[in-house]
Amino acid sequence: MITKQGGVASLLNDNASSIDWKVGEESKVNNSKPIMSPAKVAELYGKNHVQLSHSSFRPYGSESFTDVKELDSYAVKRSFQPKDLTDKTALSIMRFLRVFVHAFFGNRYMHHAVVLETVAAVPGMVAGAWKHFVSLRKMRKEQGYISELLEEAENERMHLITWMELCRPTLLERLLVIIAQIGFTSFYSLAYMIAPRFCHRLVGYLEEEAVNAYSEFLEAIDKGEIENRPAPDFAIKYWNLAPGSTLRDVVAVVRTDECMHRDYNHQLSSKYQDGILE
Repeated sequence: MITKQGGVASLLNDNASSIDWKVGEESKVNNSKPIMSPAKVAELYGKNHVQLSHSSFRPYGSESFTDVKELDSYAVKRSFQPKDLTDKTALSIMRFLRVFVHAFFGNRYMHHAVVLETVAAVPGMVAGAWKHFVSLRKMRKEQGYISELLEEAENERMHLITWMELCRPTLLERLLVIIAQIGFTSFYSLAYMIAPRFCHRLVGYLEEEAVNAYSEFLEAIDKGEIENRPAPDFAIKYWNLAPGSTLRDVVAVVRTDECMHRDYNHQLSSKYQDGILE
């Protein structure tokens, strides 16, 4: 998990001003909600879930429960403004994929989430593993991002396990997951060896889509289109939610996680662009 001091939180706090964001429509419609800044995103991510490897010494209920109302008090939609061909290519790819995803799933938000998380859990593992092997091959310390990238992959996998507690994908969706995982893992692995900056930008835009999708999920629950059923016990413990929490609470904390992954990957890509990372 990312702590309040150092790690991803430090990265975003120190470099948030270097990101050129476009504010989402939600903040224009509802001016009473402040924008959830990268620093705030990092803070919330750091305190709102218990990393699996930490669960033995940070058991459920040992700290204040996650304040879901705080998460709802911010406007979360932000989009990175592309600066060059690399950024525009990553954004174009994501827009192209979005058309097919929305056409396939429509308003089946939970099934959309299942397939989305099987793909979203790939980049962190690939990037973390690649940086691990680079460190071994060059026999030098890495730049501190391996554990954070692996934590991202773990967090996305926990999202998947949570949704699997609540729905069962169809046979067609399972086949889609297998094809997507093989294809995307192969593509991303090769691309990361050649152009990590492009890869992190692509993931940043992927996470922007995830934030938008979970925002639509929340709206559907609020409108009564989806039953606000009790949250799975697994999710309550992982995100340190209060007893009696509901599906809406889970979607809210998952969306905040995706905000973290969005900001983190955009920031890594910008660091490559600025020559800070190699």
